[in-house]
Amino acid sequence: MGVTPRGISYEEIKPPQYKFSRDGISATRTLKIAWDDIERFASEAFPPGVVTSGGNIVPATQVFPGKSYLILNNLDVTPFDEEYPDTNDFNGVATCPSGAIATLSYETQTFKEGEPLGDGENEDGLAIFSHALQIGGEYLQLPASSLRWSKKAADPDDEELNQFEDLQAGKLIPLIEHVVTLYRVPELPLETIISKIGRINIQYDELFQAPAETLLFLGCNASRKVTTDGAEAWELEYRFSQRVMWQYYTDLDGNDLGDPLAVGWNHFMDPKLGFWRKLYIKNGDTIYATTDNFMALFYPGIPEDNSSSSVGV
Repeated sequence: MGVTPRGISYEEIKPPQYKFSRDGISATRTLKIAWDDIERFASEAFPPGVVTSGGNIVPATQVFPGKSYLILNNLDVTPFDEEYPDTNDFNGVATCPSGAIATLSYETQTFKEGEPLGDGENEDGLAIFSHALQIGGEYLQLPASSLRWSKKAADPDDEELNQFEDLQAGKLIPLIEHVVTLYRVPELPLETIISKIGRINIQYDELFQAPAETLLFLGCNASRKVTTDGAEAWELEYRFSQRVMWQYYTDLDGNDLGDPLAVGWNHFMDPKLGFWRKLYIKNGDTIYATTDNFMALFYPGIPEDNSSSSVGV
C-alpha cells in the first residue's frame, strides 16, 4: 500500500511496464484506488500550479517515482470489477464498491533543436509557471518615544544634550516580493483567493522558505482569453510579501539571550521597550489572521484551513 502526498491510499497491483525506442522511453503503472477518490486522484495527477519539493518550487508535473525524466501524460480510470456495480449515486450513475483501476502513462519529454519552452502565451510551449523576486525594503517611521541619543561622554548627565523629545528616525525593513505566475489553469479558485488575501503563514513555509508569520498574501491578477472556440485557461499572477528581519535579545552586558526571533507582520515597535513585539487587538486577535499554508492556491481541492491564531511572542 502507498499514500499520495494528499493522503490518497493506493495499491500497485502489478509491476510497471516499460517501452524503449529511438523516440524516448515510456512507462505504465497500474494502481487500485477507492472509487470515491477518482476526482481527487486526478487533480493531484495533473496539478495546475506548483508543488513543493524540499523547499524548492518545481514545475507542476508528476513524474515516475525515482525517474524524473518520465513525465505523467495520461490517466485512464476503469472499474475494478465491472460485473458488480454498486447502487447508483445521487446522480443516478453506477459506482463500483470494489474500487477503481488507475492506469498512469509516463513518457520522456523530447525537444527539437531551437524549440522554445514557452512563455505562457505560446500554446505549443511547455511553461507551467514562472517565479520572480523583487528584493527591496519598506521604510518604517519609528515612534519618537522609542528613541534616544547616545550619551555624550563629556557630559553624560546633561539633559539638554541627551534629551529624548522630538526625535525622528526611520528604519528600512528588508522585503522580498514574490510574483508567481501560473499558466493554463483550468479553473479560477476565486473563493480560495479571497479567503487567503491578507493572511500570513502560521508555520514555516517550505514553498518560499519563509519563517512563521513573515509571508503575507497580497492578492492575485487573473486573466483569460475567450475566443469563438471557447474559453482558454486562466493565467494567475499571485503576489506575496515576505519580511526578512531578525530580532536579537541581549542582556545588559550585550550577551545574546538565545536564538533570534523572526520579526513577522504581526510585530510592531514597542516604544516603551525599544524592540519589536507582537500586537493584539483587544478581542485577542492579532492584526493579521493566519493560515496553515497557501497550497490551496496552487492545488485546488485541498481543504481550507485558515485560522486566526498566532505563534510566537
